[in-house]
Amino acid sequence: MNRRETKRAIFKIATLLIMIPPLFICCQENPSIMLTLDSPSEIFFTSDGGCDTIRFMSNDTWDASSSVSWIHIVPEKGESSEPVIIVLNCDSNTSVDERTAVITISAGNMTKKIKVKQAYDPFYKLGTIYKLGTLPILYIYTENESEILSKEEYVNAKYWLKDIEGGKGSLGSANAPLDMLIKGRGNATWRASEKKPYRIKLSEKQSLLGMNPNKHFVLLSGIDDNRITFLNYPLAFEYSRRIGLGWTPELRQVEVILNGDYRGLYFLVEKIRIDKDRINIKEQKDGEEDPQKVTGGWLLEFDNTEDPQQLIFAEGNGNELAVKYHSPDSLSDKQRAYLQWLMEKCNECIYTKDKTNNEWEEYVDVESLAKFYIVQEVMGHREAFMGSTYLYKDRGENEKLKFGPLWDMGNWVLLGNYEHFIYENTPYTDKIHWIEEIAKFPHFQEVVRKIWGSFRYKLDTSALEEEVVAKLETAAENNFIRWPEEGWTGSLLNGKKRFDEAKEAKRLFLESVWGVSTSNPNKSNE
Repeated sequence: MNRRETKRAIFKIATLLIMIPPLFICCQENPSIMLTLDSPSEIFFTSDGGCDTIRFMSNDTWDASSSVSWIHIVPEKGESSEPVIIVLNCDSNTSVDERTAVITISAGNMTKKIKVKQAYDPFYKLGTIYKLGTLPILYIYTENESEILSKEEYVNAKYWLKDIEGGKGSLGSANAPLDMLIKGRGNATWRASEKKPYRIKLSEKQSLLGMNPNKHFVLLSGIDDNRITFLNYPLAFEYSRRIGLGWTPELRQVEVILNGDYRGLYFLVEKIRIDKDRINIKEQKDGEEDPQKVTGGWLLEFDNTEDPQQLIFAEGNGNELAVKYHSPDSLSDKQRAYLQWLMEKCNECIYTKDKTNNEWEEYVDVESLAKFYIVQEVMGHREAFMGSTYLYKDRGENEKLKFGPLWDMGNWVLLGNYEHFIYENTPYTDKIHWIEEIAKFPHFQEVVRKIWGSFRYKLDTSALEEEVVAKLETAAENNFIRWPEEGWTGSLLNGKKRFDEAKEAKRLFLESVWGVSTSNPNKSNE
């Protein structure tokens, strides 16, 4: 190349170099597309579904899509704007498993993806094993799904209640669960049974399935009751109301799902406690020192287990009587001395050799005792006057110990000789307190016969039994599938037949010893 050609080549290169920057500038005049996500990369929905939002920024037209049909996006597309909010509407999950989806947001050649997970409702998964939906379902989820291992320490939990009757009694939901505390309860059922009973304390007073608003309820497992078709508690409590025993706990039958596991058929029952809607007496504060105030209110229990809240007495027959004080919780010296005096005075008067001396009635309300005793006899409850026998006393020197309410009615003899009283021919002779001795008082027998004369016309519970059997038939089958080792597994109808035969045999015996009225005193004279 000669000198002239070299100059020409250099000139062309220089010219090209001069032209290149404008080309770059021309390209930069079309700014890049921006798509920035301002939400978590994963969204979670409960089984009930619901809605959530996604926020992002884009400087170009955009569109959003779902990989599944059960998530609906509003809006699905839009013009460039900052910021953008779209709403995800998620359907309820009626499948048997957790499900997932992907939300894709696109702007130009840019995309962002958000994962969605939705929990399943154990109702549907468990529905492949059990026939659920005939009773209300109580869902309980403990914190971190921890086990309930103690009767002393509460566990934090969430709950909601799904009522089957048009949702009228439903409370909370998977999306809005309510707070509660839960712990174990009971004695033999807690120790020996896989199906555990529980005590629950709600964070706020609630009316559970129409019961009076309160925080305190229990879940009775009904293990003993399996043998007689879950009829004992509803029937005994109904008798308590008919005989006029005073406050009787309300109960509802529910199926319980605990941490996603079907736990069976339970009785949801009002807990026995001093309260204006329960045992309506003056509540005595812990450590009370005022001599007038330590006379009440007392909530006591004949107990057959060891407990730190007990006073131990030597009963007149030489047996040991343990009395648990539920309220107050801790005693001053004056409270302890008063309770000690009261129980010893009762023992002394009950075990007098002179059964025409009715001094014991100055301390024990004979009418409430007679009503309590009659129901126990009608039910053939062989553990009556042992553990779970409640008494209470209001404040005042003239107030008396009253028996009730009924509790723990599970142990009922289906087969055997009914021609005896509950304190006779029993393996628990050394554990049954007071009643055998009190039954020797002629005046007590007179009161019993008088109340029996009226009450025997109220023994027909056939309509209630049929209602309970029809209501519980499917749930009882579920319970027996879940806990086949826990008891009788026959049909409810056959169980009811055995139940009625036993109840009729006991009625005939009681009529033979307490008498038969020739007319119904409950009917008005025409």
